[in-house]
Amino acid sequence: MRILSLARKVGPARLAAACRLAESYDRYSYTEIQDILKTKSEFIEVPEETGDIPEHENIRGKNYYQ
Repeated sequence: MRILSLARKVGPARLAAACRLAESYDRYSYTEIQDILKTKSEFIEVPEETGDIPEHENIRGKNYYQ
């Protein structure tokens, strides 16, 4: 609830960006997110992780469900 209350102070876009950055560092505490917002570090670009799906006969893919 404390983390969500930050959205009223800084706005939902900044809070979402701060949460993405905190998640990339595996930090999930209120204090960590609050520190990110104080230093305006949420604007740091976080590289997107791409998950490679291995080839396997049990993995059907999107065409199976059409």
